[in-house]
Amino acid sequence: MINNIKIIAFALLLSICGIFDKASAGVIYSSDFSKNSSSHHASEFTGANAVTTAPGDAFTGNKPISFLGVLTQGATATLRLTGLNPYEFVRLNFDLYALNSLDGDGQDGYGPDIFSVYANNKSIMSNTFSGYLAPSTTTQNYPVNNSKAGSGQSAFDVPAFGMQSTYSMVSIYNISLNATAGGDGTISFGFSGRSSEPWPNEGFGVNNIVVMSNVPEPVSIFLFGVGLIGIGLFARPRSLVKI
Repeated sequence: MINNIKIIAFALLLSICGIFDKASAGVIYSSDFSKNSSSHHASEFTGANAVTTAPGDAFTGNKPISFLGVLTQGATATLRLTGLNPYEFVRLNFDLYALNSLDGDGQDGYGPDIFSVYANNKSIMSNTFSGYLAPSTTTQNYPVNNSKAGSGQSAFDVPAFGMQSTYSMVSIYNISLNATAGGDGTISFGFSGRSSEPWPNEGFGVNNIVVMSNVPEPVSIFLFGVGLIGIGLFARPRSLVKI
């Protein structure tokens, strides 16, 4: 039994080391679309890569704010990262701006208005968003089906970073997604806004993008859990058998 415990403990130690080694690898790409962007592996954005700079308001501390977009009517911006390990597990974090009069699931006769993210042409997110101020009859399927407009948002700003238009409002969502690099160590993220109306009526913006490399893989976490269970089973006191 002691040998079994030693084996499981050693495997558990390897899992712990692997998890913390991967977790400490850190950021390989980040951008707030200002001059402070950090790019070590990127060829930056292609496609609909225009950057909007809003004048700012009380929400931004009355300072201008820049973001990728506005993405509307199928416009897609693509970020290509290179130099990763083959099939490396990465995490993508970003702020999504749902701007102005997005129609969500389309109960008002417009829409649906959808924001999607692709990793190497595979969809890893596709959700409808409604930008109407409450009360609203339009729902969205983020974070779940038939959610009210603005559900899951981390912040709401009127007049949309100081931008002046017919509708000036923005719901801000903190998005976190997992993806895997290809066998050649590259990964391309596509950010796509499919709205039924053009800007300035409605659209999507993206900001504060962070791509983390070598975050703990599900297999490592699974092995870590198995090791804990194994130690618990073998360390459990055995009842004495009377002869």
